[in-house]
Amino acid sequence: MDGPGRSRHVYTPTGAIEASRGLGIADAFARDRRIDSDLEKVKVTNPGPPAITVLIERREAARAVWLRMVGLIRREIRQLIA
Repeated sequence: MDGPGRSRHVYTPTGAIEASRGLGIADAFARDRRIDSDLEKVKVTNPGPPAITVLIERREAARAVWLRMVGLIRREIRQLIA
């Protein structure tokens, strides 16, 4: 949060946004399942595009990467349900 004594880090994309190894959520879940094989029904939270793009400086830049974020999130969800 912004406020006295607090700094908010913001980011400006300088190239294509990639996540060749995914966002890490599906990998973390697979690791947890290996640790506890009794995990059957669990809730896995996945960030949405607003949570990922909120720290991108300039709204135009955030909107420009929105669809890319949606694609990365969808890919992660597919890995989770596979």
